[in-house]
Amino acid sequence: MKNYQIEIKWGIIFFFISLLWMYFEKLMGWHDVLISKHPIYTNFFGLIAITIYFFAMYDKRKNFFRGKMSWQQGFVSGVILSIVIALLSPIGQLIPTTLFLQISLKML
Repeated sequence: MKNYQIEIKWGIIFFFISLLWMYFEKLMGWHDVLISKHPIYTNFFGLIAITIYFFAMYDKRKNFFRGKMSWQQGFVSGVILSIVIALLSPIGQLIPTTLFLQISLKML
């Protein structure tokens, strides 16, 4: 477990940033009034996701592998990070969905 501490840390960071992104989308109206714009603008999160993966791999190389990381080590680290993110994703979808639903029902 200690070997995967960096991947877990960055998976949690990804989780919270994705929650912030969904809140930003809601504030911009991409979940209601401007839903037609959502498929276009939501793709900008891809840039954020790539940046998070880059910093995660940089952190892993610098702090775990002491500056030298092979392609295979980077690949395994990326797969583990993806698994952590995939495990957190259902919670990441449930939280904004229930919050947005509660807010919408209060407005009625």
